[in-house]
Amino acid sequence: CNYADHDNACRQLIRTIRQLYPGVDIIWKSPTAVHIHWVDLHRLIVVPSSTNGDDESVKATLFGLDRVRYMSRSRSMFFYELQKKVCADMNVRFLDIYEATHISASKLYPSDGRHFKPDFNRHFKP
Repeated sequence: CNYADHDNACRQLIRTIRQLYPGVDIIWKSPTAVHIHWVDLHRLIVVPSSTNGDDESVKATLFGLDRVRYMSRSRSMFFYELQKKVCADMNVRFLDIYEATHISASKLYPSDGRHFKPDFNRHFKP
């Protein structure tokens, strides 16, 4: 998968904002790193995805499997690099917080591998 749709969507968003709000400075906040190791797998909630009794097929709930299924360092790094390139190509300021979030797993909500607590987020204002 090359994520061309994501690249195109980012570029279209920037073009649209520039059209609708000429003269406004755009500052793009980078994606954050994800931390699958921070997720407590014992807190995952698994429920059957269908009513036919097929217990092997599962659907995620609040702390369920779908929330962590595609959580990977390589994927978050790919989106980070893609968005950074889009911003460079389109002359958009890029608030780069990826590395800071990469070394700050302890600032995440308990058992949540991607949502940082508000006190941590407040450090990253343009």
